[in-house]
Amino acid sequence: MANNIILRVVTIVIYLCVYTNVYAKSNVLEYYKQGNLAAKEEQYEEAIKYFNFAINEDNSFYKGYRNKGLALARLGKYEEAIASYNLAIGISNIDADIYNNKGIALDKLGKYQDAIQSYNKTIELDNTLSEPHSNKFCPLYNLKRYQEALETCDKAIALEPNRNDIYGVHTNKALALNKLERYQEALEAAEIALKIMPNYALAINAKKYALQELNKD
Repeated sequence: MANNIILRVVTIVIYLCVYTNVYAKSNVLEYYKQGNLAAKEEQYEEAIKYFNFAINEDNSFYKGYRNKGLALARLGKYEEAIASYNLAIGISNIDADIYNNKGIALDKLGKYQDAIQSYNKTIELDNTLSEPHSNKFCPLYNLKRYQEALETCDKAIALEPNRNDIYGVHTNKALALNKLERYQEALEAAEIALKIMPNYALAINAKKYALQELNKD
């Protein structure tokens, strides 16, 4: 009789533990969903609140830290965003998007070498992505590493030639080529960008500069 009572008590305890874990997980996913919905509506403060709820329920839920970082970055809080990305990385260091987003935040803070390293880690984790290559352009350009900036544009174009913002990559290529004094190639790159986006001011200026330099000869 006593053994049966003990068995029943143990069974109830196990059931309660399983139920509690399932309920907590359900809460985490619901908070995460609400956070993503708020972020989609550009309600970033609200999104952060929900991501914090998710993290408080389960502090090993790395996606909560990751998406909280994204919302913080949207608010221009780049230092806090990086801190949140680092917490996510501490839990799961195989998510390429975290390193890409961290690179963007580092770039915004003018930490160009750190940004490049973060983009390189993204590429190491997923070498099919074009975005980290094109994102590397800005820190490389700002560091006056124009040949590398050009090469990263070419890699981005080769990986995803039809992406929606490809005109920007061709424009960046033109900017790098102008710095390298390869003006005919710069003109050609700018013209490709303008065929896709005819009124893109940066491409127009890159083309004007290349023509100006070519006409000096």
